Amino acid sequence: MRRTIGRAALVAAVSLGALVGAAALTPAAAAPSGSGPNPADYSTTGALPNHTIYKPVNLPSQRMPIVVWSNGACSADGTSAQNFLKEIASWGFLVVSNGRPNGSGSSNSTWLTQAMDWAVAQNSNSSSDLYNRLDTSKIGVAGFSCGGIEAYAVSGDPRVTTTGIFSSGLLNDADDYQLRRLDHPIAYIIGGQSDIAYPNAMDDWGKLPQGLPAFMGNLNVGHGGTYHETNGGAFGFAAQQWFRWQLKGDTTAAQTFVGQNCGLCRNGWQVQQKNLTVTQPTQSPTPSPTPSPTQSTPPVQTPTPTPTQTIPSSQPGATLQAAAARTGRYFGVALAAGKLNDSTYTTIANREFNMVTAENEMKMDATEPNQNQFNFSQGDRILNWATQNGKQVRGHALAWHSQQPGWMQNMSGTQLRNAMLNHVTRVATYYKGKIHSWDVVNEAFADGNGGARRDSNLQRTGDDWIEAAFRAARAADPGAKLCYNDYNTDNWTWDKTQAVYRMVRDFKSRGVPIDCVGFQSHFNAQSAYNSNYRTTLSSFAALGVEVQITELDIEGSGQQQAQTYANVVNDCLAVPACKGITVWGVRDSDSWRSYGTPLLFDNSGNKKEAYTATLNALNAAAPVPTQEPTQTPTQEPTQTQEPTQTPTVTPTQDPGQGSGACTATYTVANQWGEGFVADVTVTANQDLTGWKVSIQLPGGAGVSQTWNGTRGSASTGLVTVANAGWNGRVAAGQSTSFGFQGTGNGAGATVSCEAA
Repeated sequence: MRRTIGRAALVAAVSLGALVGAAALTPAAAAPSGSGPNPADYSTTGALPNHTIYKPVNLPSQRMPIVVWSNGACSADGTSAQNFLKEIASWGFLVVSNGRPNGSGSSNSTWLTQAMDWAVAQNSNSSSDLYNRLDTSKIGVAGFSCGGIEAYAVSGDPRVTTTGIFSSGLLNDADDYQLRRLDHPIAYIIGGQSDIAYPNAMDDWGKLPQGLPAFMGNLNVGHGGTYHETNGGAFGFAAQQWFRWQLKGDTTAAQTFVGQNCGLCRNGWQVQQKNLTVTQPTQSPTPSPTPSPTQSTPPVQTPTPTPTQTIPSSQPGATLQAAAARTGRYFGVALAAGKLNDSTYTTIANREFNMVTAENEMKMDATEPNQNQFNFSQGDRILNWATQNGKQVRGHALAWHSQQPGWMQNMSGTQLRNAMLNHVTRVATYYKGKIHSWDVVNEAFADGNGGARRDSNLQRTGDDWIEAAFRAARAADPGAKLCYNDYNTDNWTWDKTQAVYRMVRDFKSRGVPIDCVGFQSHFNAQSAYNSNYRTTLSSFAALGVEVQITELDIEGSGQQQAQTYANVVNDCLAVPACKGITVWGVRDSDSWRSYGTPLLFDNSGNKKEAYTATLNALNAAAPVPTQEPTQTPTQEPTQTQEPTQTPTVTPTQDPGQGSGACTATYTVANQWGEGFVADVTVTANQDLTGWKVSIQLPGGAGVSQTWNGTRGSASTGLVTVANAGWNGRVAAGQSTSFGFQGTGNGAGATVSCEAA
């Protein structure tokens, strides 16, 4: 049983620990620039106003991996652990800490995501001193105490390659899904049994996914750690060694953690290890400077590693999913809930595929048939079938000009924009932690020459609607991969392909959260497979996104169809960032264009020549070593919540604020036993360039997540939310809205609005 400790207890414990640590510090012995070969300092930038940036004074010639950090007590003081963070940075890392130097207030987990977005954008910004100086494929996230909770929250971000938890642990069992979604190495550095977080950290340790590489080190220093000591003390040493191993492939640093004779298996540390070998990271090792004499841990001989890598069998896979898994990829299928009672259909799906996409059940008209009344029953049928059979799920699709519910088709302007963002947020929040990838936006570009955006009602809300949808999706589910999905983008020479490419390149340069691009790949005589398809996949991959073949079907039959399927598979296999293939249906008779017999199984469920060609192409590829097979999801089947409507609370206006510039209306959109979702509509009584809403929550209620607005430091009592970057300008008589998820009972809150 997890010992529940509250956020407030962690804050108090850190405050006391910080005082003890400060009292023990010997100023004369301080080495604020770190012990590494690249002395480090900190700075700030107006482009990232809530953070402190640590980096070497003289940037090293090698690209620097990125570490983002959240402080103890979730403090917004970015220098509260400066000795510790400079120590990490001095070994050739860019470290971005939540909070400004000597800042006040509290951070939240979205600040860590902002730090990653900013760093990735700087690497692509030719005017930045970090231009082409960062290794954006190697990102670590870490946090101390309450900050560790925030680190957990973003560890599902697909950009994160390792996590460090310092004197922290999840606060309750309901958050264990954050452990189940971990797919990269994790280290726990804890202050021993006197550390208030010790019971929770040990509980987390016991619940880690099977096969996950993990290290647990306990040093009897209590919850305050050693962050204030010279170079961050023992915790600073452990941190820089872990990140040098995980993010730089330094095998000397690996010896600190691996085997019975590891460097931390002495000097008072109590050590536990899971699935660790010296060569466990997949990146190529980079030369490592000789450790400074100030480091207390002596060098040790390389221990004999215990094998933990899974090297797929050289034997061919008997099914599509087994053959694809040999190459580190998935092979998926689109399923319809209405056919899950067809035993032939489900037998093939279960045997052959390990990724599932809901054909229609998660689209806009299915999930929000009436405004603010959500129905997830059919989507849950797909999700639960997949979960019970060990499959992962792609979400399709959050925002699309087609298959909109009738009420949305009649909207326009700000009203439509807000409704779209609310839909994206609510659906992604409902499925948070359960979706591998979301098609956030589907088919937003027009066919034909010119590469223009499609003239849709969503496009007419403004060119930034796609960006706004991606940002809302990231805020709602930081752990899901976010994809743009489209058809007729297969041929590299087509204007539409180039237009999508330019959009993705722009998003990556500005830090807009996009992780993947989906290529539907519906091939027929009018849109034929082209030999430059591989060029298309590799060109997008070079932008730093994953590419996925999302809706593959190829009209035809016999050997010609089989050869085209093999060509598509070989093109994906030739591009390391092509992580999977999904076919759009099981049997030809299940296809949306069954007349073209475009799938791998005939109407009776028999394997076609195309199936054999696909399987042979997958099996012809060399096996790719992986740390462990993809984890089978372990979450309980989703229980569909009946949509509930809570009557609108009469809005209240503070007559002393804003002189009547705006009014706010508060509605509880959904209330369940332990939480609620609320919507707030802001109506402008005059032209606004910005706004701020004050929400007086009832006793026992709190805000856990906000979308389409920027929450202040308070999460209980009197909470303030200001406009986001895109919805501050509201013309007189027009409205915008934001929402939040809360704990407790949301009924009875009062709101007021003012110009900002």
